[in-house]
Amino acid sequence: MLRFMYTDALPEDLDGCSPSGDLLHGLLAAADRYALDALKTVAAQRLGDAVSVDNMAAILSCAEAYGCPELKIRCLDFFMEEENFRKVVLTRGYLTLSLSLVDSSTTSGRGSRIGKGAFPRRRRRRRTRMDGDLPPLLCST
Repeated sequence: MLRFMYTDALPEDLDGCSPSGDLLHGLLAAADRYALDALKTVAAQRLGDAVSVDNMAAILSCAEAYGCPELKIRCLDFFMEEENFRKVVLTRGYLTLSLSLVDSSTTSGRGSRIGKGAFPRRRRRRRTRMDGDLPPLLCST
């Protein structure tokens, strides 16, 4: 990260590492935390270039966690191709991603719970004089 801050380039030894490895994920996390938008963009582009059946779920969750909409779109485009879809849904990463999405949706807010209390209770209004029936004289024309 420091090398990027001073040179605006990723280290050469990054090219030899596994693109699905933790190094690019770590760089993306650090770039997001320290608001290094240029590094975040470069790391997201590298991860987008490296999307495969085996790492799509991990990269998608990383894109969601660190606010990378372009990376998320690339992952979803890759996933939507029929041949990739059939392979990705069979991976452990996809199962983990699916379970984490279900967990986050069931605990995120009151309206997202399923079962008792899923929908907020409707409040009753107090009746006022205006809520009552109008006298027949005022209703006729």
